[in-house]
Amino acid sequence: VYLVNNDVPPGPQRYEGHRAIWMQQIDLAAFKPVGPRRVLIDGGVVPAKNPIWIEGPHLYRRDDWYYLSDAEGGTGPQHSQVVLRSREVWGPYLPYAGNPILTQRDLPDDRPLPITNAGHADLVEGPDGSWWAVFLASRNYQQRHYNTGRETYLLPVQSQDGWPVILPAGQAIPYALKAPSWMQGDASQAPSTGNFVDRDGFDAPTLRSGWLQVRVPKQPWADLSLRPGALAVHPLPENLDTLGNPAFLGRRQQHLRFQASTGMTPPTAGVAAGLAAFQNEDYWYFLGVRSLGRDRVAIFLEGRDGSGVTRTLASREAPAPTSLRLKIAADQGRYAFAFDTGDGRGWQSLAGEVDGTVLSTERAGGFVGALLGPFARDERALRSK
Repeated sequence: VYLVNNDVPPGPQRYEGHRAIWMQQIDLAAFKPVGPRRVLIDGGVVPAKNPIWIEGPHLYRRDDWYYLSDAEGGTGPQHSQVVLRSREVWGPYLPYAGNPILTQRDLPDDRPLPITNAGHADLVEGPDGSWWAVFLASRNYQQRHYNTGRETYLLPVQSQDGWPVILPAGQAIPYALKAPSWMQGDASQAPSTGNFVDRDGFDAPTLRSGWLQVRVPKQPWADLSLRPGALAVHPLPENLDTLGNPAFLGRRQQHLRFQASTGMTPPTAGVAAGLAAFQNEDYWYFLGVRSLGRDRVAIFLEGRDGSGVTRTLASREAPAPTSLRLKIAADQGRYAFAFDTGDGRGWQSLAGEVDGTVLSTERAGGFVGALLGPFARDERALRSK
């Protein structure tokens, strides 16, 4: 049993992103490394070209060959997957002449509906003996932006002269393809790809696994027992810009074009509540409602764009309704925020053509994508200050 990982090279780093793949044997009984730790790859498959971020190694044995597959090029438009092989587990490992075995960097940037940043592949064998690759990639808009984070893809693996090839050079990753034969059958879970509608009636004793919280809660604030068939969010003083745990429950944005809406009762005095679109504490939007007293409410849109300042982008007063609906809609980099107070006028726009690139990895950093969901903030402590 061996541990393979990336680390700094054994000698001086010749350039930014210069890394090496190391290997060491593992004693499973003692669960600790034993013996020498050695370098299998220094730099990448063509060291003279100064390849960056060789990482994510996987080692396979098949037909008396040891195959070493790695991500290379950094998690961006130059990302790729490469493969090397050796007759001996410790090498030397020689690269496949047709590397990379997966990339999208050789395709035009302005192609329609691009899937980019492809790499970090793992190879798996199905029950029928067929081989498949699961890997990470992103769906971009405006060439470089993506709000849906890094996503998991599946493609068949072909053998080319004894080498595994995921996708020939110059070929685009398809949005849909025929599933493996051993995966045929009725769906047993909620859809996670393609076009779908998903509604949560909050009628189960616990939250669905798709709901996420930001960091670790210090106290319970998401309550399904107060009103069966509804979610009660007990407000906390933490805003979305906190490094703590705000009372925000998020679901991953899964589409470039989507609508997310909720029905809610207006919050009590001193509380703001509504829907948030959240990437991190410095990049988010909050479509909220607060009481103004005298049977009036304010419906507002706040946001942060990395400047360190929370700005109110739009606001509207309305008679206090007994219930209302809020909606966030997006078309790639354009977001729109609307409300319906139940007065018969239906959806009313609060703000349209709002800059959605604020929630993209290109702007906000990270690879996790944006979250959408309910948020409640206790503003009484803020007012007292």
